[in-house]
Amino acid sequence: MGSSPHALLLPYPAQGHVIPFMALAHCLVNRGFKVTFVNTEFNHARLVAALADMEQVASGRIELVSIPYGLELEDSGARSDHGKLMAGLQKAMPPCLEELIRRCGEAGDQITCMIAFQGMAWALEVAKKMGVRTSAFWPASAAVLATILSIPELSARGVIDENGFPMAEGVFQLCPGMLPMNTAYVTCNNLGDRTAQPMLFNYIFNNARATAVADFILCNSFQELEAPVFAFSPSIIPIGPVRASHRPGKLVGHLWPEDTACTAWLDGQPPGSVV
Repeated sequence: MGSSPHALLLPYPAQGHVIPFMALAHCLVNRGFKVTFVNTEFNHARLVAALADMEQVASGRIELVSIPYGLELEDSGARSDHGKLMAGLQKAMPPCLEELIRRCGEAGDQITCMIAFQGMAWALEVAKKMGVRTSAFWPASAAVLATILSIPELSARGVIDENGFPMAEGVFQLCPGMLPMNTAYVTCNNLGDRTAQPMLFNYIFNNARATAVADFILCNSFQELEAPVFAFSPSIIPIGPVRASHRPGKLVGHLWPEDTACTAWLDGQPPGSVV
């Protein structure tokens, strides 16, 4: 196993992030990688409980591990408070990640790369310190990622202020060919109430800078879908669509039971009428 490339995957601890990261894990395994999939304690327990198929896990190709995330397991309110969650992650995770990388190396199963959610790019600094190559992964559209990485430019252009709030109502374009964006709906100014906004914006601002340490910036999109964005931000590499739904019988990362209540309603609609 030690001769195979070994990737450490670190998703943001939320359902919508764990699923594409697990789909990416399967893609890597299919290309000869071993994957260490890191979750917070709370999500790790739910992921293990939700396993419908242990194929990749039982083979040792995907190892599920958990590390603390600076919050009490019973504190459900804090888990939904992005400010508290981000602060807890930044405090608790770095030493645990460093220890995990060191422990794998001592066991002769050296981690060769870390792939972390771009919104947790600060974790990549731990990998760099340990001599591990790094990638940031963005599981959504390239346009949103390019906007986040362009925060200093947007501030200089007077689109947003020092706290991420729009300077004026209107639309703007990062570059020709990209869809216009409304200043009121930019990701970095819809993070919470006006009290939490400055702190959360500062986190995103600093994290965008931390992304610069990544050897690669990967995005769950594809060239034909967002060609102007990739021309504007050539450092963003499209590797999508990374999907779990076309992998029957594989662990896809669902943390909650599937809700089928909408099925009857959907079945009652005319064909081709629901988006």
